[in-house]
Amino acid sequence: RYMDMAQQNGRLSAMILDGTPNQGAGVIDNLLPVNSSFPSEAQRMITQMLNLRTQAQSCTGCQSMEAIQGWINRFANEDVKNYYQQLKPSNSVITNLETPGIPYAVIWGNEDHEDALTLTRLVTSWENAGVSGDDEAYIDCFNSIIEQRIQEANQQFALGLMQSIAQLAGAAGKIFTTNPNPGEAIEKAINAAVTALRSMFNLQKEIQEVAECELVHQAMNAQWNLMLAPYETHTGYLDVPCLPCEQCESEEDPQVAGWCWSNCMYGCDPLTQSFQEPYTFITFQPHDGLLLKTEQLLAGAAKTYEAKGVNHMQEQFWEYAPIGNAFQDLFNGGAGAAFIVPK
Repeated sequence: RYMDMAQQNGRLSAMILDGTPNQGAGVIDNLLPVNSSFPSEAQRMITQMLNLRTQAQSCTGCQSMEAIQGWINRFANEDVKNYYQQLKPSNSVITNLETPGIPYAVIWGNEDHEDALTLTRLVTSWENAGVSGDDEAYIDCFNSIIEQRIQEANQQFALGLMQSIAQLAGAAGKIFTTNPNPGEAIEKAINAAVTALRSMFNLQKEIQEVAECELVHQAMNAQWNLMLAPYETHTGYLDVPCLPCEQCESEEDPQVAGWCWSNCMYGCDPLTQSFQEPYTFITFQPHDGLLLKTEQLLAGAAKTYEAKGVNHMQEQFWEYAPIGNAFQDLFNGGAGAAFIVPK
């Protein structure tokens, strides 16, 4: 866009903007430290999460959180920091950009994974960017270590428990909407959830560790989502029957399963009792793990494509169908003659 604005001889005839911060990148405010004495919000967040998992040794096996810390700390490098300062929405580099004077198309990434492990997936793709941008490696490793620890402890019932643990981490995320000190709130919520686990279950040390590990991992990603994207809160009620604990594992809705475990462990009568349980969830503006949809869009585009299920690091790879298909459509003339590549 800057080349188009500055060109004198019309050498650019069209442009494709793929995962581009056309309106700047608001997350930069959370990634860039003020100076060496004042770490960034993201640095404070990852340090806090690493400190919370001191007893959860199974978290260390994949080194995923250390990799995330390494990626975040890169933004404290002075040269890197100076470069990314330009991407702040208020920076003159962004505000002075003119609307392109040539045909342009926009491809915007929408990470949109159900598990909401946005930060873990983003850094996994960053680590693999020289190969394929795969975003599963750290998550697969993390899950396999947790399952192995549970099996070694010979407490199979905990597999069902782990499916609902994420609900406790989600409860920590809700506090962000009203609490002026989210860092303190998330720490208190996690510690409260861990304490509740210990009091509710006579768990072996290994099971306590993996439960804490899952809570910390989920909370880290929840906090990243909350730092990254604007959100709205929604509330409602769920009908939760009183079931024997062994039947809670078969509940497909994780919210129902979470309340099912809570009710059965505290005791309820399956013949007479059911519950109206409150729930709250947060919806985020779509994003690619780093840039919001609104930051990537640019009015006046000849055609706009959504790369659903593709994070920011993956937008450089044609291996991901939404990216490859968008380019192919452009080169075939789907957005006009300006983008056609002769065969």
